[in-house]
Order: sequence, then C-alpha cells, then structure tokens
Amino acid sequence: MKRESTPDTVFRKHAALLALAIVLAASAGAQAQDRNGAPVGTGQGSIEELERDYWICDHAASTAFLDAGTAAGCSLISETLKRRKFNDDFAAMLAWWRANKAARHAALAAPSHARTGL
Repeated sequence: MKRESTPDTVFRKHAALLALAIVLAASAGAQAQDRNGAPVGTGQGSIEELERDYWICDHAASTAFLDAGTAAGCSLISETLKRRKFNDDFAAMLAWWRANKAARHAALAAPSHARTGL
C-alpha cells in the first residue's frame, strides 16, 4: 500500500537527506557553488539572501538529484535560515514553507528566472 506524501513528510524527507549529505560532503571536503561558481551555504548573508538561496535549493531538490556538495550547502542554508529567521522554530518555518512554496517554485520555474536572478 502506497502512502500519500504530505508537504510535512516531503519537507522532513528533504531535511533528512540534506543532513545526510552535509555529513558526506564534510568528509569529502566539498563546497557548494552557485551557477557562477561562487561558494554558497556559508549562512553569512542577509535574511533575504538566505531566503533566496533556500528557495533555489528547495526547488532544485524537488526537481533533480543534488550532488553531495550542493546538498551540504543547501542543508546549511536551511538550518541557518531556521535559526536566524524563525528562532529555531521548525513549525514556524514549515508554516512559512507551506504558505510560500507554490509561488516561489513557480517563479523559479518561469523562463524569466535566469534574467531576474530570483
């Protein structure tokens, strides 16, 4: 019997996979990079930058396989955003994710995304 995936289980599965990837990437010394080759996942940016990077990661993780370095960077972004924006409140972050996912993923999937730098 196949169980239906809910946004909560999908989010938790992504978080678990990203946590595993960060361990693997740390052992391999991998560094996630953006499309221009700049390092990402440091968690040092503004909240707006973290949000932007978070949505790029979330969309990428739901549409393709992430290599270990990218997954590690995305995990760091996710954890940093949860800590800084939501004061480590997973439920608040999950509610935010649910409320914004459809619109943010649609914007990232739009052909104009490459030009807007979303």
